[in-house]
Amino acid sequence: MKYLVSILILISTIVLADSAPMIPVQGSSVKPINNNDIMMESEVVNVYMYRKYYEVVVKYNFINTGKAQKVIMGFPNIDDWIHGVGIKNYTVLDNNKKIKTIRKETLSTKEIEKIKSQGYGELKYFETSEHFFKKGEKRLIVNKYKQDYMYDYNNTYRKAIYILKTGSFWKGKIKNIKVNIHFMDLSLSELYNRSSYFYENKKFVEKLDYKFDISPKNYTEKNNVLSYEFKNLEPDFNIEISIPPLMFENIEADSTLKSKKINKYSAKNLIDNNPKTAWVEGSHDFGKDVKLYLTLSPTTHGGKLEGDYLIDKVAIINGYAKSKKIFKANNRVKKIKFQYWSMKEDKEFDLFFTLKDTSKMQYIKFKKPIYASNFRISILSVYKGEKYNDTCISEIKVFPVKD
Repeated sequence: MKYLVSILILISTIVLADSAPMIPVQGSSVKPINNNDIMMESEVVNVYMYRKYYEVVVKYNFINTGKAQKVIMGFPNIDDWIHGVGIKNYTVLDNNKKIKTIRKETLSTKEIEKIKSQGYGELKYFETSEHFFKKGEKRLIVNKYKQDYMYDYNNTYRKAIYILKTGSFWKGKIKNIKVNIHFMDLSLSELYNRSSYFYENKKFVEKLDYKFDISPKNYTEKNNVLSYEFKNLEPDFNIEISIPPLMFENIEADSTLKSKKINKYSAKNLIDNNPKTAWVEGSHDFGKDVKLYLTLSPTTHGGKLEGDYLIDKVAIINGYAKSKKIFKANNRVKKIKFQYWSMKEDKEFDLFFTLKDTSKMQYIKFKKPIYASNFRISILSVYKGEKYNDTCISEIKVFPVKD
């Protein structure tokens, strides 16, 4: 997939970082120091990007080239603030054993209060853990955590940062660093560069461009994963990922089949980038006239303006595509009514389409791209299932016109 690149103005704050060697100092705070004995031989970083948050799992291989010693490792963290939040669920494993972590403040109370009064976030804590190395010993240290994306006032991007620079605190060069960025329930179509068009009192007011941006640029791509590999270096750069805001603001259905497992057949399954899950209607018949409601409308300036995306096509994976057996057992949608609202045109449009009886992705194509802020899909007829009278759809994807 080919991405266009834009330069973003970044808020200066540490969000994520490599474990750096730490020692307690006066006032119970902690600061990084260079360690002349402990060497980080390798590092494997896996970042799992979800729609509203991301998870990170980092595996470090360390070796002690000096005498037996205790090392306090620290991972920087911040308070929740206007543009983002600190890390959550921080966990440390030492040779596959979970160990205790202690939060240590890095700033004085006066400094913290000043930052809070200004509404900005800054490095406030280190999440610390103690590790004992015997002479010549190798240890596998694993850090895990979850974090919400950073964002700006107009919500023009979601941002994730992984800081590699602090790897230079350890002795010598790092022999090997691997970074893998996995896009989980994010469809690649949501990452395309796109624009939103805003209107007020039926008049065009503003256009905002949403960009995919990643740094460094020398990544490889395979199966929805972007990867880096670096050898023999003291890193002086970080991994920074900016992705466009959510394509779908909301998705709902008139009816949903009930299940003992909460949300098993929810309409949200339609946008989870997983064809093995499905929305299943829950009406008494095949779901005639049951509607799906999908809200795309981008907002800005605190929601004062709403707008349209310029949509090229809509993709659907019909039926319950988990397996051939389940696909045939349930109803599949045949004819649909596609209704969309355009703020630019200030009216609603009705279109009709016939879907194929296949579990492969198929496309609703328009004669020309449409300006749309939301749309509805109504079931008009179905291909009958061999066992159940429940109608299913596995995925819906929207493809904006690429900027």
